Formats: sequence, C-alpha cells, structure tokens
Amino acid sequence: HSFTPKILGHCRRRIHCSSNISTLTRAQKELKKNKAIFILQQAAADTIFPRLMGATSAKEAWSTLHEKFQESIKFELIKMKKFETVKDHYSKIKEIVS
Repeated sequence: HSFTPKILGHCRRRIHCSSNISTLTRAQKELKKNKAIFILQQAAADTIFPRLMGATSAKEAWSTLHEKFQESIKFELIKMKKFETVKDHYSKIKEIVS
C-alpha cells in the first residue's frame, strides 16, 4: 500500500509475519487473526492506539489506519518539490483544485 511508509513512521517497531494460511486449522487461523490485530495495536504509537482499540479484526484496524493517514498522504503528494518553482507548484495546486 502506498500509505505504509507514513503509517510505519507512527509505529514503535516494525514486525514481519508471514506464513501460508491455507494449511492452517480453523483454530490456528483464528489465533493468527487475533495475533495480527494484537500486533497492530501494540505497534501503534500511543497517539494512534485509541483509534485501533475498537477494531475487531486486523483488516478493520488496517482500514482505520488507511483512513487516518490518507489525508496525510494527499498532502505529501502536493508538497512543493525542491526543484519546483513557486509558479509551477501553484499551477499544480490550481489544477488539482479545479
């Protein structure tokens, strides 16, 4: 996802989990789902955690993070680049708004 780097900047640590879930039992899948939401909640900075508290699945928590940081990403995309002139940047903003 394009918003991942911004989200990771608000996490206390980065955790990598991977395995083939197609071979897991139902109980193992449920445990893995619960672990995933726990990891997302634990990795979130204190300022972000309250938004994730009510999530009942990792997908819901991830969607919450996506919604939270989507506006930040849009802002980053329209930030003036070092090589841009003010005129070029103004034209870009004007085009986006129109």
